[in-house]
Amino acid sequence: MSIKAQDHFFDVNQVSQCIKVQKPYFAFQQIWQDGNSLVGSFAAEQSLDYETGIITAGELGRHLAILGSCAAVVICNGSEGYYLALKADFINKPHKQTSVNDILYAGAQVLSIDKRSLKISAQAWNTEPVAELLCEYAILSPALFQRRFRHYASDDLSVPDDSPYQYPIPLHSLTFHKEKLDAFAGPLSPQQCAGHFYGYPCWPVAIISQTAVQVVGELLKKNMVLKCVSLYEIRNYRQKS
Repeated sequence: MSIKAQDHFFDVNQVSQCIKVQKPYFAFQQIWQDGNSLVGSFAAEQSLDYETGIITAGELGRHLAILGSCAAVVICNGSEGYYLALKADFINKPHKQTSVNDILYAGAQVLSIDKRSLKISAQAWNTEPVAELLCEYAILSPALFQRRFRHYASDDLSVPDDSPYQYPIPLHSLTFHKEKLDAFAGPLSPQQCAGHFYGYPCWPVAIISQTAVQVVGELLKKNMVLKCVSLYEIRNYRQKS
């Protein structure tokens, strides 16, 4: 499918329809081509909570993976269809940013593509490089996807007023075992997966990854509290002695 730019920019709605990912999961404000790269601008939605940096790893992985599939259809005239991420390497870049712009940028390049598979490299930056993603996808035609995932089809096609991706997935039934934490997340409603494979809502892999990061944060928080309590008890014992 050939997608033409107007006034240097591509129509984000047209591009998102080609990869079957729509708003609010698709959150690029503008998309344009720069050489062999497809570049996009976006803003961070979710609070960092226990993470450091300027954007959560899960959210950034989501944007980079989406831009990679967009690069396939825009730069390589890839087929319209569903681009399912199968494998990804996410690399945080060390930086010493003292100021952060509200808008972040990402660029994606196609490393290889055929009718059934795609491999891309993508980078994100603010005032400095932030992260890099190498991602591999399976490409499914609409007919094949709908046949394979027909049991996920939903009649609830409403779009929420606010993006559900602003908020972390609630965790419950947290159980700590020394250096281990078990937790439950979900269940998710179709609206909490809004825009991710419209009509076939399922838990996006980027949200699964971000929820795993939340669990790690809760475990680290618990361990830090226990260490502080232990230090307090030791100091009190020494003072009494």
